[in-house]
Amino acid sequence: MIDKRKFKDVLSLESVDKMSEFCVQALKEAEVNQKDIIRIRLSLEEILEGWFNSLGNTTCECTSGQKLGKQFIEFKVKGDKIDFQEDSKYYILSNSMLSQTSLVCKRSWFYQVIN
Repeated sequence: MIDKRKFKDVLSLESVDKMSEFCVQALKEAEVNQKDIIRIRLSLEEILEGWFNSLGNTTCECTSGQKLGKQFIEFKVKGDKIDFQEDSKYYILSNSMLSQTSLVCKRSWFYQVIN
């Protein structure tokens, strides 16, 4: 089972390795097979690099744990919505590799209205 933990850092090329290692540790705790861990790590590094190139030095928060009996790993960044069609060069490989895993991956956007 995945332990509840958080990791927060400014998104940069240097912090991508720390964040992917955070994910690897959580996946090992969840007893995900090694092939899927490698695919997910490579995909995550590509996605985080794409976020960095699109959003610049923004904060990325990584969280792992359980909700309603389901294990999860979540990555959040603040910034403008990313156009995945326009920035697809960063996500083509990751989508291909993630589709080969036995895990469910979701993208979500949350908007906050500031008055």
